[in-house]
Amino acid sequence: MIKKIELEGDVMSLSKAALILLHRDGYNWRTANGWQFWMFEDEALSERLLRLANTEDDE
Repeated sequence: MIKKIELEGDVMSLSKAALILLHRDGYNWRTANGWQFWMFEDEALSERLLRLANTEDDE
């Protein structure tokens, strides 16, 4: 499971990377949920994780 990503050469949590980018866009948020911020194939990582977990439960 993905827990860290590389942003500009630094390895960090999904949430920290999301917060850095949000601050650059002018948001003054103190926290960010990286699992909801980052997308893969037009789906938030949180949604994808839940969908895949539900698929495994159905099998």
